Amino acid sequence: MTPKSDAYRTLLISKIPAERRGREYVTNSLWSRDINTNIRTVSDISLICPVQKVSDTEAQPLDPRIKVSDSNHLTLDQLETLIRQTDVVEIPGNFHWLGAKLSRQAARLAKRHGKISVLGISSNRAKTTIMNTAGRGFPTRIRAWIRAASIRLSQIYLARNCDGVRVVGEGLRPLVEKHAKDLHIGVASWIQDADFHDLNKPKTELVSVVIASRLEPMKGVHIGIEAVAKALTEGGNIELKVIGEGREEQRLRDLIQEREMSETTHFLGTLSYPEPFFDTLRQSNFVLLTNLNDEQPRLIFDAISQGAIPICPRNRAYEALGIDARVLYTQGVATSLCDTIQKLCAASASEMADLQEQLTAFAKSRTLDTMHQHRRDWVLSLLLKKTVH
Repeated sequence: MTPKSDAYRTLLISKIPAERRGREYVTNSLWSRDINTNIRTVSDISLICPVQKVSDTEAQPLDPRIKVSDSNHLTLDQLETLIRQTDVVEIPGNFHWLGAKLSRQAARLAKRHGKISVLGISSNRAKTTIMNTAGRGFPTRIRAWIRAASIRLSQIYLARNCDGVRVVGEGLRPLVEKHAKDLHIGVASWIQDADFHDLNKPKTELVSVVIASRLEPMKGVHIGIEAVAKALTEGGNIELKVIGEGREEQRLRDLIQEREMSETTHFLGTLSYPEPFFDTLRQSNFVLLTNLNDEQPRLIFDAISQGAIPICPRNRAYEALGIDARVLYTQGVATSLCDTIQKLCAASASEMADLQEQLTAFAKSRTLDTMHQHRRDWVLSLLLKKTVH
């Protein structure tokens, strides 16, 4: 049955676990914020995910209207029943062939029962898998290439067998544009109107810079460190904070020691979202986005909402957003990133106030709510197209 209004029922498949605690389910804080906003734009959400232990530091409640089924114990008959009861089936597209078995089953059943199926891709996982083997042995790199090929095979198959595909940012368009029947280019943003702080940070002698990401090669944290190191040797007064954990941490610590930055660099580990993560951003002047891949991270909007200036790579994802060119640098080039940091540090108070005003307006039109509203409008167009045909 196709919904007669702008509300529809969604069956959402996810690999992010939820845990039952008493009468409620809890899940990862970012995912909770996302899906709890999503249910405000649709009439009903049923969630299929692993039901298992969730870290207490990350746990946030799911909206009680969201009905949860455990993917660890879901039979094919139960999946088919859930699909019959929905209008739209949303499946993840970041996994290799074996890991996407449930997604393939859901896509086939959705087609059988005349339901809309939507594939969601949030990152270039295949490319990341290869990039993260930098500096590792030949067998590891071969395994990464095989896994990456499996991810791409899975994405192409699902894209061709779903009614629509949504990706995060223009950078991911090439992954599926030749295969998708209908394509939606979305924006990654987890901020809400209430998150914005009206902060006019006065210029200070000490400039606080943050890098926040998983500590892995693809994230390019070493680029940010090299850029800050260059700025320091040229007379800059900068402190660097690194938020995140990962297998690259020791290599990054060694690099910081080599660049004689130990006294002005602080590793903060993983911070809970939104607080104290936002609190750290509020205390910072600049947030460096050093990702070497094609995604558009949510961090750009997190930073702006807390009064920090994001400095972003000049690539397809960011340029398509239309962000102010003053905060862009050549992706993967530490000298270019350093130049951008220095230009912003040298800007007058009025120039920085103007930049902050433009960035705030830019971010306020791209909140978590607007992201889901645009997504809903696109899904409604798919439902309408199916009704017409």
